Amino acid sequence: MPKWLVFFIGVATGVVVIFGILFVIGLNSENNGGIWGATFFDKPGVVIHEKSFKVMQVIENTSALAHGKDNLGYYSGTLYLLHNNLNDYYYDDQILNVPKDCVVRQVGIYKYTSGMGVEKTVPIVSIYSK
Repeated sequence: MPKWLVFFIGVATGVVVIFGILFVIGLNSENNGGIWGATFFDKPGVVIHEKSFKVMQVIENTSALAHGKDNLGYYSGTLYLLHNNLNDYYYDDQILNVPKDCVVRQVGIYKYTSGMGVEKTVPIVSIYSK
């Protein structure tokens, strides 16, 4: 077999493998809302009784890890992944108050590994009109 044919077959195989990997990654991104480690419910779940959040870390442009307020008024309560379908952007240390005519609902779960190597699972929440 000529050397150029072997080279061409190798290049073509590499291209096919790369496109296959990118295709699988694309399917995974579509299924989890574009956030690695996220699993979304088919429909919104339970109501979360939080009135205010403080963004700790932005994950994607429209998603962020945020703490709810605890009973003493500090933002050290439950950690949530805020997911926003309105294309509003979050930033670190941002305070988000839930409007009175809205409700926070759990829409999924998010699994990630913390900086200390501990696997964490937190609820994904979104804000909806009542």
